[in-house]
Amino acid sequence: MTGLKMRYARPLVVLLALVCVGGCVPLPAALPPSGAATAAQQMTIEPAALNQMPVGVLEARRVAAAPRLDGTLDAVWASSTPVHIPLDGAREPSAAAVLPELVLRAVYTSDALFFLARWDGEPPSGAVDTTFNQLTVHWTVPLPAGAPAPACAVACHTAHVDGQGRVAYMNSETIPQGGEDALPAAGGWADSHWAIAWSRPLVNANPYDLQFSDLGASYLFFVKVFARAEGRPDPISKPYALAFVADQ
Repeated sequence: MTGLKMRYARPLVVLLALVCVGGCVPLPAALPPSGAATAAQQMTIEPAALNQMPVGVLEARRVAAAPRLDGTLDAVWASSTPVHIPLDGAREPSAAAVLPELVLRAVYTSDALFFLARWDGEPPSGAVDTTFNQLTVHWTVPLPAGAPAPACAVACHTAHVDGQGRVAYMNSETIPQGGEDALPAAGGWADSHWAIAWSRPLVNANPYDLQFSDLGASYLFFVKVFARAEGRPDPISKPYALAFVADQ
């Protein structure tokens, strides 16, 4: 990562369960994932992704106009450089990968950041009126002044889909301090793959959230897909860095 100015700390990591903590707004009821990892399994897997140097860089390219947020690859998305992110079911070498990879793109305008994630996976199944966690991007956040210790500064962008594979809603949640914001998002299951697009402001009013205010910095993240595979933890990636690039 030579030449990247990394903007992240190595916080004391707690379980990154996507549940209501620290006074956040309760999420709509969701069915428990079939065969999901136990809390102990997740606590041994997810901290590893926050305590390693990034293995790759996602370049967010400056664009004049926002891309479509419907999961399709329009001309704006096509102008970006995708990063292919392998997803593993566990951190042990003997564990087989559950999913091959996730393709992630990013672009930004003067005031907003946009993402498009596409990956192969199992088709949706379930009741239309039931929502499931489907994709999360975990970001490390510098600890704010006066933060209680110990503290884990994490911001999560989480997409929730219904039983037919359509994006029901997406939110940004800060853990454990609390705070939750709705994110514009769309997409879901189509043509034998998942494709979800979303956006967020570069800078928002949440004092605990990650602020993309320094476009010369790089920001650490990892990706998690909720595959709900029997007997396996949900697949996650190694850490990557988001870097901003200006117009070419």
